[in-house]
Amino acid sequence: LGDIFPEAVSSMAANWSGVTLKHLLANASGAPGDLNPSGIWTKLWDFNGLPVDGRKFLLNEVTTRPLRFTPGNGYEYSNAGFALAGHMLETVAGKPWEVLMEERFFPAFGIESGGTGVPATPRHLDHPVGHGGNSANPTIYDPGANADNPPAIGPAATVHMNIADMARYAQGHLRGAVGGLPSPLSPASWETLHTRAYGNDYALGWGVYNAPWAGGDFLQHTGSNTQWFSAIWIVPELNWACVVCINFGGTNAANKVNAVSTWLFTNYGP
Repeated sequence: LGDIFPEAVSSMAANWSGVTLKHLLANASGAPGDLNPSGIWTKLWDFNGLPVDGRKFLLNEVTTRPLRFTPGNGYEYSNAGFALAGHMLETVAGKPWEVLMEERFFPAFGIESGGTGVPATPRHLDHPVGHGGNSANPTIYDPGANADNPPAIGPAATVHMNIADMARYAQGHLRGAVGGLPSPLSPASWETLHTRAYGNDYALGWGVYNAPWAGGDFLQHTGSNTQWFSAIWIVPELNWACVVCINFGGTNAANKVNAVSTWLFTNYGP
């Protein structure tokens, strides 16, 4: 961070300037997992500027506070950390992260429906809308700016795409893990993305776990903005992957998605 944002170093708390892109992507930077106690989360909701300016604001706010642990010596899932990683990329590239996604990421995986923010259009029935709360009596959230996370957190939590494109994304990672073609990245890059880092069961954006049913290590990740819930499973030894999404992110959403994932593996697995 100190190399990319030298103007902010004098205001950074101890060790922040030495945080690397890999630290951030591996959730091993010491960046906080919860921005509520500091009040930063509320400030991001109230921020009225462009998303890239919101991420600069986040950088300046969060790096003045102490790290949760010395970089590389712990683990804490941090949406702020992913947002800072995105801000590093957009600063070096000279283009907002959202533009980089449109120009480089989506085309690399053949994703045509990708975007940021909620997928549904206000006052149009063009996509399932998000639900939260209790599954027995869920709350319906109308599409709009307040129906997702703050735009500044985009690199952590605001990408949307349809289920077919999400499957293409999973397929791309599976091909990368098993050496299949075509592939948008080099074998060395795939290995870096999929390999445990800093002694944790987490690679760069993926949990890495070992289980007999998987024949070895498998990759897994879930995501939710409390109104949708999604999961991806990638099992390289079995050359198998699946994605499961529901437009409900409230109580027991994770259990419901895991149940469907298990059913898919049992009935349509290798």
